Amino acid sequence: MKFNTKYIVLPLLVGFISASCDKNELDEMAPNAEVSATSNLSSNLIFEETLEGSSPFSTAHAKEIGSWDYAFQVVSTPVWRGTKAARFEIRKDQPLVQDGKRSEVTIVKGSEGDITKNTWYSFAAYFPSKGYEYDTEREIINQWYQSGSPSTSLRTDKDRITFEVGNTPETRKLHDLGAIKKDAWTEFVLHFIHSYGSDGLVEIWINGAKVKTITGGNMYNDVLPKWKVGLYKSAFKYDKSIVSNRVLYLDNIRVGNSNATFADMTSGTASGSTSTGSTTTTGGTTTTTGGTTTTGGTTGSTTTTTTTDVQKVVSFTLVNASTNKDIMTIANGGVIDISKVGTYKFNIRANTSKSTAGVVKFNLSGADSKTRLDDVVPYALFGDDRNGDYNSWSAKTGSYTLSATTYTGTKDKVGTATAPAYSIKFTIQK
Repeated sequence: MKFNTKYIVLPLLVGFISASCDKNELDEMAPNAEVSATSNLSSNLIFEETLEGSSPFSTAHAKEIGSWDYAFQVVSTPVWRGTKAARFEIRKDQPLVQDGKRSEVTIVKGSEGDITKNTWYSFAAYFPSKGYEYDTEREIINQWYQSGSPSTSLRTDKDRITFEVGNTPETRKLHDLGAIKKDAWTEFVLHFIHSYGSDGLVEIWINGAKVKTITGGNMYNDVLPKWKVGLYKSAFKYDKSIVSNRVLYLDNIRVGNSNATFADMTSGTASGSTSTGSTTTTGGTTTTTGGTTTTGGTTGSTTTTTTTDVQKVVSFTLVNASTNKDIMTIANGGVIDISKVGTYKFNIRANTSKSTAGVVKFNLSGADSKTRLDDVVPYALFGDDRNGDYNSWSAKTGSYTLSATTYTGTKDKVGTATAPAYSIKFTIQK
């Protein structure tokens, strides 16, 4: 199936409404029928699966999942955003699926034109302490597959998250990304310049913090890879593991095009711990720096520029103020359609690169306007009870610009800005 018929990319986000902060001001609308989980894509996303629709992974390229009940389920707990998440499970004694012990979904396939050389990927993962116990044998949770063993893969090994990458099986290098945070959600964002040569690039963020930049070849000398998510464990096939099963939850799976940014790919501050600092790797040699790192040059030789790891706003999330549950990330250029959402009660949260920001200053202009300071998580444009119970806003239709800037200090004594303002434009329509 070709890309241009497989994904219908709409700059559509679900909407909200203005001016009053009274939570009891308006009655809820009757909920609409479920909307397809991939129908609300920003112009920079080519795939998004939130698990909220009635046909999960219906626009994914393929499923390699057993027919037995435990292999794949849509569950209501735990969830990252919204009300549903995907549960994958493999067992040592299960039948083979595609000659392996796996439960995987192929999201996009490079050989069919689904992606280009410059592509973004993101997802949230939950590793349960019961179901993801310590093991001496590793498994794959993401792979960029071409043939044979994958050129690039995200794995877990002895309760660590690892990333293996190279342009031949012999030159693949293993990079440690830190300990698994169990019983909590962890968000991964990866930016690729897919290449066999020295212009290849992989940037990795975990919970909003850049942790690794790797330059050099990251794919075999072949067609662009396909991206697979889920679970694959070769040790189960050969009865080498000391555990009998693996359970993994995934949510908010996205693929971004060459125009995407980190803000398009992230769902907001994660519940897991946030790493600080980053690393740059060229040809398998790792150098740790104190902040965000950019690289240039060829494999074996790199020029590195280091900037301070600063607190900043990275995205905005539309929130249902009646249930306090997230609806969706508001992408730049998004069209928010009130008719697609089953409530009139909304708020907007600023998501920051660190769990606490000091102060966030909001500026909303356009069909309606609002300026507000907030110094307690969640950072809400129209406020909350300082414990996450959101106030509501009834918005006018029209065009808007929303920006938010992080500062040191408190809202009573604002300090200095820690980063430039994060700004988006969007439209509200009925």
